[in-house]
Order: sequence, then C-alpha cells, then structure tokens
Amino acid sequence: MKFCPECGTKAEGMKFCPECGYKLGEVAAATPTPKSEVEQPNAERTLLTFQTYMFGMENKKGMLGGFQVSVPQHNYELTTERLLINKVGVMSTKRDEIELYKIKDVTVKQGMKEKLGGFGDIEIHSSDESHPTYTIKRIKDPVQVKEAIRRAVLDNKNNMNISYRQNI
Repeated sequence: MKFCPECGTKAEGMKFCPECGYKLGEVAAATPTPKSEVEQPNAERTLLTFQTYMFGMENKKGMLGGFQVSVPQHNYELTTERLLINKVGVMSTKRDEIELYKIKDVTVKQGMKEKLGGFGDIEIHSSDESHPTYTIKRIKDPVQVKEAIRRAVLDNKNNMNISYRQNI
C-alpha cells in the first residue's frame, strides 16, 4: 500500500497525490503520516489569555490549618473559536466556554475608580443558552481586551460565513 510522503493520503497506483498533488515515485511506499502530525490550517489557536485583576494578589498561596489555600481567581483564554472561562476557587474548579459565533455585543463598564486604576468590567451579550449575558469583572486594560474579543468574533463569523443584516 502506498501513501503520499507529504500529506499521508493513500495513493495506491497513482503518479500524483490526489490530495496535495505531490509527484509520487518509488519513495511513496513509506508509512503514512498520522493526521495529528499534519498541521491543520483551521486548528484552534490561542489569541489572548487574561485573568481577573486582584490588586497584586494573583497567584498568591498561603497555609490555612495545614492546607494550601490560594486566592480564588478567574482565568480567561480567547481562542480563534471560543472564549474559555476557568474559575479556580479554594475547593473547586469550573470550566465553561462561549462560542465566538454566538456573541452579539461586547461592552466595557468603568466607573471613576476603575478608570483611575486601569481596570474595568467587560459585558458580553450572546445567544448562548447558559450565559446570555456574561460579565468579566476586574480586567486590566478592558478596552484592549474588548477589542481583541470583538476582532476574534468578527474573524470567526467571517470564517464561518455568518452575516447579519439590520433594516434601518
């Protein structure tokens, strides 16, 4: 059985690979390349990671009655397909996600104290059933994070050929 040395596609009795067009010769009898090793062009990539701003107490751990206790925190990861939410508490961890194509609107809320401190809240409105409105609280540089989320949502919707129209 022959396989293409470039992409691993089965190429029995062919002069060219039907998938990538590579010219096959006697070397084509090599073992197939597993699909996991072939780079996927549309694979999910991490665009941004950020976490709740705890005024310098992030990743602090202490001992309480012989147990190691850490400050509860929310970690966020923006990928090309979704927003991953990881809530790490003292006793438990909860992981959730919002698909980017479901996000309708992203807004930033900052009071006077938050503006002076350089942090704020980001409110996400989506068609997600578990989180129709989700607030990301106490984020450093919320306007930059909001723009990164907005750009990722637009790119994701363009890649999926999702568009919407508003009648004026």
